[in-house]
Amino acid sequence: MPPSALPEVDEAPPLLGQTADGAGQIDRSRWAREAHARFFSGFADPHFNVVAEVELGPMLAAAEAAGRSPFLAMLWATSAAANRLHCLRLRLRGDAAVLHPVVHPSFTLRVEGERFRYCTAPFSPDFGDFCAGAEAAMAATRAAPALEIDAGGRDDLLFVSSLPWLRFTSVQHAAMDPRRDSFPRITWGRFCPEAGGVRAPLSLQGHHALLDGIHVAMFFAGVEALAAAPRWMTPPAPRPAPAGG
Repeated sequence: MPPSALPEVDEAPPLLGQTADGAGQIDRSRWAREAHARFFSGFADPHFNVVAEVELGPMLAAAEAAGRSPFLAMLWATSAAANRLHCLRLRLRGDAAVLHPVVHPSFTLRVEGERFRYCTAPFSPDFGDFCAGAEAAMAATRAAPALEIDAGGRDDLLFVSSLPWLRFTSVQHAAMDPRRDSFPRITWGRFCPEAGGVRAPLSLQGHHALLDGIHVAMFFAGVEALAAAPRWMTPPAPRPAPAGG
């Protein structure tokens, strides 16, 4: 039996109002996921992780033609696909749940030797603006004296990492307190050229109180749709000519 049609966007949760940081307060008395949220919040580790391969050929070809970083192209595509789904912008705050209008990638950035640092870039639906912000954030992170792990208490983040050396089939991420930690975690692996395209493993880990398998499938479909039609890919803006040239 073939699967039923997959919606492009998940259901919007009912809101009570806004929090001080601009997130929407979920009305849990009318929330369709309330029973699921309470059930899975009782688990010692309510996180689950799905890995599947995605086709990225058109996006990577467009990035090469435009002189863009394939890493930034993939970072934007996964962040854009996540921002289209309400469930990946939801966060748990104690007994409350909130919906952010936008979430931003906080990703691992390799620095000296075998070490990495965490870097947060502001998400923009405009790829060129996103690249400019991400490149500035990466430069600042590389110049920082040490690993910085304090996000200032903000929870409008997506945790992103990459394993460009591996065509992995399974990933599991650490969490200090899995029951309270509702940050989605996104990871991709090695870009593998194949006849007619380029495939790569992609992983999404989420809190089961906030999303199910169908939502993971929506995310994967969203990434593949953006990669298949990279009309959003723009070349870098030309640098101004030197004064007096």
